Amino acid sequence: EPATLTVRLSESLGRVLVPAILPAFRRRFPGLPLTLTTHSRQGLVRDLRQGVVDCGIVLGEPYVAQGVTMTVIHREPLVAVVAPGDGLAGRGRIGPADLAGREVLLTRHVWSNRDRIQRALDRAGVAPAAVTESSSLEILLRCAATGQGVALAPRLAVAEEARHQHGCIEVVAVLDARIDEVYHARCAWQSTQGSWQLDADFGLKN
Repeated sequence: EPATLTVRLSESLGRVLVPAILPAFRRRFPGLPLTLTTHSRQGLVRDLRQGVVDCGIVLGEPYVAQGVTMTVIHREPLVAVVAPGDGLAGRGRIGPADLAGREVLLTRHVWSNRDRIQRALDRAGVAPAAVTESSSLEILLRCAATGQGVALAPRLAVAEEARHQHGCIEVVAVLDARIDEVYHARCAWQSTQGSWQLDADFGLKN
C-alpha cells in the first residue's frame, strides 16, 4: 500500500497554493495519495506530534514548539483594504502613519503579527482610533467596503475577494510590511518514491 502525504493548511492558503503546486507534485509522484485538510480539532502542533498530519502550512509569526521543526518559505505582503472613496484608495502604498486616527480591522491571518504591527505604529508615533478583530475575513472586508475602517490582511487572503468585489474595495500595499508563511514539519517527509519539500516560490524540489 503506498504511503500517504497529509498536509494541513487553511482554506484561503489552499485556494492559492494547491492549484500552483499540485501539477508539479503529480509529475513527481503521479500515484501517491495526497490528503489536504483545512481543520484541526486538536491544533496543528498536536496533530504534527501525533502523526495525524505530516506537515502544515500556515501564515503567521514563526514560533518555537517542542517536537516540531519549522521553515519560513515565503514572506507575503501585507495589504490594506479600504472603500473606493477612502482617502487611502489609489495611493499604491501606505505606511503606518496613514493609520493614525483610523479604525483598524484585523483578521485572524495577522493576529500572530499583532506585536509587529504595533511596533511599526509606535515607531511612527501614531495610534489608531480603535482596533476591531474578527476571525471572519469576509465580515471585515464588508466593513472596509462600507467605509468603516482599514482592514489589514495578507495579499493572497484578499486577492480572491478583490476580484469578486471589483469596484467595491481597494487594495493598497502597506510599505515594508510582510507576513511570514511558515512550513511546519514533524520531520522531512519521505516515501519509497522519494522526498520533497516546498521551496520559497511554492514549487517543489527534491
